[in-house]
Amino acid sequence: MIVVGAGVAGLQAAGRLHEAGLDVLVVEASDRVGGRAGTERVSGFVVDRGFHLVSTAEHGDNTKLELGLFAPGVDLQLDGKRIRYGDRAISTDAYQVGPSPVLRTPLGSPAERRRQSGWLLRVGAGSTDAILAAPERPAADLIAELGLSRRVVDGFLRPYLEAFAAESDPRLQVSGRAVELALRQLVRGRWCLPAQGIAAIPHRLAEQLPPGAVRLETEVLVVHANGVVTADEVLRSSAVVVATDPATAVELLPGLHEPQMRSVTTFHHAATLSPPRGEPTVLVDADPHSPVSRTAPVSHAAPARSPDHRTLVSTNVVGHTGTRTSELESAVRARLGELYPTPDDHWECVAVHHFPHAAPAMTSPHNFRRPVRLIHGLYVCGDHRGTTGIDGALESGRRAARSVMTDLGVTFRTEDRFTA
Repeated sequence: MIVVGAGVAGLQAAGRLHEAGLDVLVVEASDRVGGRAGTERVSGFVVDRGFHLVSTAEHGDNTKLELGLFAPGVDLQLDGKRIRYGDRAISTDAYQVGPSPVLRTPLGSPAERRRQSGWLLRVGAGSTDAILAAPERPAADLIAELGLSRRVVDGFLRPYLEAFAAESDPRLQVSGRAVELALRQLVRGRWCLPAQGIAAIPHRLAEQLPPGAVRLETEVLVVHANGVVTADEVLRSSAVVVATDPATAVELLPGLHEPQMRSVTTFHHAATLSPPRGEPTVLVDADPHSPVSRTAPVSHAAPARSPDHRTLVSTNVVGHTGTRTSELESAVRARLGELYPTPDDHWECVAVHHFPHAAPAMTSPHNFRRPVRLIHGLYVCGDHRGTTGIDGALESGRRAARSVMTDLGVTFRTEDRFTA
């Protein structure tokens, strides 16, 4: 078996195939595993290539990742105030008898708040399969059915989708199912991040493979159902899984669907911040004039990410072109000074990463189960085959491995779940 690409999707597929007893070789063009899930050290700070968050709903039982936790829900910066959204509270509704668990939904009329809470609780209680089984429609249609006001849409839903799905379409043509999948993560768990960086996820996956199973700095030029051609040799195999970014996958597999991609720019700053009064929080900036999409004091959740007394703050900006980055950094730094209380106004920019093709768009109609099997012996995986993000990439890697094993008549030996 040959897997082209050592991102989380490819490593997930390779690990499943290895566990099933197949010989696997992963070939990667770059000099490291992980793809977009990369981590580096800059002046002692542990800095991700991007501002990655995962949910305890998917990774909370994985002690190997040493997860740093944020408070349940998110903070919203709206109209000059910071409010909590999405954490559990106790209802004081006069029409209810006795206390009732609800979600904090502080925007809209009392009736609308109850509708929001009920909707989010239903989304959180349902399965992913149940959400995907629902009819496909744009988020705008879902919002109209739920009767959400402009205050709720502009104050929470729109900025939340930008912050966690890189979707900033003012017409809200993103898939309604994508909206509910994103909100399901908010409701079912906490946002968190590996203490040693997001690269801990692909590194754990790579460690499950035998020595020599990952070959770095090996660019694949041509792909066939029975092998691949590199610059140095022809490698034969019973099957090939292409697990690259969408553009590279299209180059290797002409005719493959290439999705529209969203751009994300990440800034990492160091500043002297006061310790949080409670648990650290992820902040969604709902000010329409702010460049910031989401931001968080990551070293308050994972202290090992900072080498000194200063706090490492990571911030995402969605939709930037990648030009005149210094001007954008200045605007972001000014906004951070307004969002975070600090004894001084010194913010050091530790690192900047711009990703012009960071996240596949999930515009309606969106296929969340785009085929991973092309023909017998040739497969493709990555978050562009379903749901945007690391968990979507992991899921597509699992699907690709199952498809390979079905074609080869191999029985999977272990429980079907992610164990990085």
